[in-house]
Amino acid sequence: PQSIWQRRWVFEGFVIETLEVNIKQLESGQWQFSGLDIAGDAALDLDVIYQSFLGVSSLNLRNVKINVSTKNGSSFSFINGSASIQKFDQTHFLYINTNLENSDQQLALSLEVKGEELAEIDGRLHIDIPEADYTNLVSAQPIYEVNFEELNGGGDFWIHFADGEFVNFISQMKLGSVTLYSGEEMPSTLSNIEGLTKLSKTEAGAWELSLSDMGLSWEDSYWRPFNIFAALHPNESLIVQADSLDVALLSGVALSSGLLGDSVSEQLE
Repeated sequence: PQSIWQRRWVFEGFVIETLEVNIKQLESGQWQFSGLDIAGDAALDLDVIYQSFLGVSSLNLRNVKINVSTKNGSSFSFINGSASIQKFDQTHFLYINTNLENSDQQLALSLEVKGEELAEIDGRLHIDIPEADYTNLVSAQPIYEVNFEELNGGGDFWIHFADGEFVNFISQMKLGSVTLYSGEEMPSTLSNIEGLTKLSKTEAGAWELSLSDMGLSWEDSYWRPFNIFAALHPNESLIVQADSLDVALLSGVALSSGLLGDSVSEQLE
C-alpha cells in the first residue's frame, strides 16, 4: 500500500551481508561504477538519486568494500564498511561507517533529511573523518586548478540546509600537513592547521566566514592564535575583521602559491 500512494517502489527490511564495489575514474574525469559510466554526457541527476533514497524504508549493508582507482594511477579502498537507511515518520536517516585501508579508525557519516523533493529538503549532514593520510583520495580532483600533493589530518564537518538551500558549513579540523601546487609552480606546504571554521549564507544572500582559535605554520613561521570574520555582500561590499595578522606568513604563502598576478607578486616581493 505504501508503494501505491507514494507512487514509488518502497523497499523495506532488506539486509545485504557482503558487497564489493569497484569505482574507476576515466581520463575525462568521469567515473565508472561497476563497469557503468554513471556520469555520461551530463551531470548526475541528484533528483533521481534522492528519489531512490526515499524509496528505501529500511536497508542494512554489511561487510562493504569499495575499491577506487583514479586517473592519475593511484588506488585505495574503503573496507569494513556498513550502512543503514531508516525512515521514521517523514524523516529519512542514512548512517555509514567505514575504514580507509591501513587505518584502524572509522570514518563516519550521518544524514538526516525531510522533504519529498530535493529542492525543498531540510536536514543536516555530519562527517567524522579520523586523522590519516588522504593524499590518494584528494590528489585526483583539482579544486579551481589547485592540486593536492599531500593531505594528512582529519576533523568533524557539518552541513545544514533548509528548503533545498545551503544554510551553513561548520568544521572542527586538525590537519598535520597540506601541500598544494598550481600549474608549474613549486608546491607549498602548510602544517599544524587547526581550529573552528563556519561558513554561512544569510537570508539576504550574503556570505559570512568566521575562523575561530585558528593556528597554522608555514616554513619557519607560526601564526597562532587568531580569529577572523569576513562578510561578503555580492556586488556591494566585503568586510574583513581580524584580531591578529601575520603579514609575512600571508605574503609568503601567496607568493609561493603562484596564484597571484605578476604585478601583485612584484609589489609583495
